[in-house]
Amino acid sequence: MPALIAGKIAALHGQEKWRRFHLGVMKAFYTDSRDISSLVVLEKIGRETGLNLEDFTGQLRDPRWEALVYEETR
Repeated sequence: MPALIAGKIAALHGQEKWRRFHLGVMKAFYTDSRDISSLVVLEKIGRETGLNLEDFTGQLRDPRWEALVYEETR
């Protein structure tokens, strides 16, 4: 769920930044065997892919995003 939430938030930063973030998450999981459910890992990927880290981390920790993503995937 954290990676889905992070993807939604990354999309707010624009299509190109979302694409870079998404590819970064896929690489972290499939190539590097990193734990993409970890907020620390997701924040690091956000930094590495050029997201506005202050906005991204603030939203990532906002519980309203979890409820929104849960409803969309239910």
